[in-house]
Amino acid sequence: MSKRKHAIEAHFQQGVRLHRAGRLAEAEQVYRQVLAATPTHAETLHMVGVLALQSGQAGAALANIDRAIALRPATAMYHVNRANALLALGDKAAAVAACHEALRHKRNWCGGGPVLGHALADQGKTAAAIEAYRIALRHNPNLPGLHNNLGLALRQAGQLEDAETHLRQALAHEPADVQAQSNLAGLLKELGRLDEAEALYREALRQRPTNRAAL
Repeated sequence: MSKRKHAIEAHFQQGVRLHRAGRLAEAEQVYRQVLAATPTHAETLHMVGVLALQSGQAGAALANIDRAIALRPATAMYHVNRANALLALGDKAAAVAACHEALRHKRNWCGGGPVLGHALADQGKTAAAIEAYRIALRHNPNLPGLHNNLGLALRQAGQLEDAETHLRQALAHEPADVQAQSNLAGLLKELGRLDEAEALYREALRQRPTNRAAL
């Protein structure tokens, strides 16, 4: 690697560290400096897209991620984040296609499964969403939020006992997750176990008094 390429890579990694630390404005500034020096730096274009998506700018996210894909079309993560941008834009069918493209490049990659599950669930294809979540779960049972999302899909499918199992596993992984507490409480309420549901709702409100899902 030449000195110039090494310096650009080091600068890019600095941007990534800032990004991971939640210092988004600083990260964007560094990314823009990298792109000023190397406009075809695919990883930076992708990360600018991810940052735009986090900032609620789904259109800009999609544009930058598409530029990254044009440069490195076989990178599965780019296609997954393209799917996230498409979901934010309401294009569910295109999001599903983007997830399938990611999995075509990296088969059985657990990172693609949850997003595919979200896209299918948004389309009302609950059985297919459940299968996508289960595949992801087999490859990485500790993926954040996966048990919660599978539990919600199972509840929607009327498989309430399995839904309870996964929602409880979600809480076992993240005991302070207020959303998971509220989701499990809602299921228990549906099952007629009102005392257990009330206890969970109260705990969710104790941790986050403004949590409207627990009201």
